[in-house]
Amino acid sequence: MPLDIVIIVSRIDIVIELVTKLFLLKFYLFGCGIVRHRKKLFTIAGLWLQTFLLGLARLA
Repeated sequence: MPLDIVIIVSRIDIVIELVTKLFLLKFYLFGCGIVRHRKKLFTIAGLWLQTFLLGLARLA
């Protein structure tokens, strides 16, 4: 009986370790995606600002 409990506990530890690694991988990939998209968003916002300022310069 105690051997069965040890096996179950060790399997639970393995499952917890795998789930933890998967979550860490998910958060890492999510973070990389945010950084990549943030750069694109700043580029787009910069282009919009440039276009807006050029439009104002043409009106002046």
